[in-house]
Amino acid sequence: MERPEHNKFGYTYLVNEESDLTPPQDQLEPMDAYLVDHQIVNLLQSVLEGADNTFYENNQDIANDYFSGPIYPQCAVDALGYPAATLDEGGNGAIHANYNPAPAEDNDNVAET
Repeated sequence: MERPEHNKFGYTYLVNEESDLTPPQDQLEPMDAYLVDHQIVNLLQSVLEGADNTFYENNQDIANDYFSGPIYPQCAVDALGYPAATLDEGGNGAIHANYNPAPAEDNDNVAET
């Protein structure tokens, strides 16, 4: 987002060293640790010019700052050109090591009204 071609409103962003609370680069987490996938896609498309289905290809140096991967959300695949991956790791039927399924709903403890 620091690149001039992405600054479509022409804002100047200055933060002095005393106010900069950004952690070191090795301690930064991807944006999807804090925001929902669709919000990230909408933000990128609203702020960055050229955030289309070639975004991943043209910005591989920063692409993993937004989505942790290696399995990317379908909205990022469709809108920003992130690579589509399957859950089948290596074609042998094994689930990818980084796949983290949503927890199953516990319907037994839901009170009926």
